[in-house]
Amino acid sequence: MIKAYTETIVKARLHLVHFRPQTLAAYRERCCVCELRERPLLDAAHIVPDRLPEGAPTIRNGRPMCATHHRAYDQEILLVTENYRVEVRGDGLVRGDSDATRRTLRDFHGRSLWLLREEGLRPDAELLRKKIELAA
Repeated sequence: MIKAYTETIVKARLHLVHFRPQTLAAYRERCCVCELRERPLLDAAHIVPDRLPEGAPTIRNGRPMCATHHRAYDQEILLVTENYRVEVRGDGLVRGDSDATRRTLRDFHGRSLWLLREEGLRPDAELLRKKIELAA
């Protein structure tokens, strides 16, 4: 196989430059699902996607998540209810669950998110409802 390269133009989302640092700092650098505290493995996940008008890069539209929980959230395998409870969906997860699947996803089903004490910075319940509507 021959290596090949090309030049591309990338659209940078400049409005997101502060989203990750602010979100991680507000949550004291821990995943809101599993409480993992390894900064390099944490993302700032939007509740409502950035591509939608409601998808503002704010702490109320974000939560820090480890890479696994963020990907599961983006794929709508893991959702968060307006009562801040984790909901794990997906028939594929039920059949043949491995120990790793149970530890990283299924074991969190029904648990509460790790939340900020400052209620004004907690995830917006309306945005959480919107995300679940989008997933339906």
